[in-house]
Amino acid sequence: MRALTGPLDGTGDMVVRTTLSLSACEIRLSRPDRANALSPTLVETLMRAVTRAYSDGTRLLVLRGEGRNFCAGFDQSDAATIDHLEISARTMQIEALLQLLWQAPFVTVARVHGAAFGAGADLVAACDYRLGTDGIRMAFPGFRKFGVTLGTRRLATLIGSDRAFDLVLRGRTVDAEEAISMRLLTHRLNDEGATAFIRQLASEIEELGTRPFAALREATRGEGAAAGDLSRVVRSIGEVNSP
Repeated sequence: MRALTGPLDGTGDMVVRTTLSLSACEIRLSRPDRANALSPTLVETLMRAVTRAYSDGTRLLVLRGEGRNFCAGFDQSDAATIDHLEISARTMQIEALLQLLWQAPFVTVARVHGAAFGAGADLVAACDYRLGTDGIRMAFPGFRKFGVTLGTRRLATLIGSDRAFDLVLRGRTVDAEEAISMRLLTHRLNDEGATAFIRQLASEIEELGTRPFAALREATRGEGAAAGDLSRVVRSIGEVNSP
């Protein structure tokens, strides 16, 4: 595996794309000093990277974070200076990114270590394969903090409505063992194991040629989760902003 492209053009070094094979790539969130928190610029850059993969022959996309954590979620560094309209706009921007991953015409893998909180955990839940190390921590505190149900319909599709309701309502943190037991993670692997799994998966996907992965995903997931999440995000934002 070798990097054939570095930071995406015009983005500084917030996102680094690495070519893993002829049809597989890795997209790395690179804000380790902020635990890869999702600023508007980072989200826009991720959207460009994922959109590019829609049309460049990518069959497998791996998402991971640099530093000690996968992603700390919504960047709150300027939370005291932005209003509800800006929070709403940023939330919708993140939801658009999540839908790009959820509906992608290629296989997606989240490679998780450290913390995956809030919208960072939603990034994980939007991927087909969700690999985590023993030390991971995941939580969905957005409803308790902002009153926003970002990603909840997708989460319920993965782990069931009762468990999704509990995680979102309480905003509690789960470890790798619990995440595996509720199917929030698909695999619990150390770093070496995750690398080996991704290599094997990339090889198997290349053997499949150009089969329509999106059709397989739709058949196994059912329809409507993405659209349902979008409508719920819009409604929850409206309720929070109501007098």
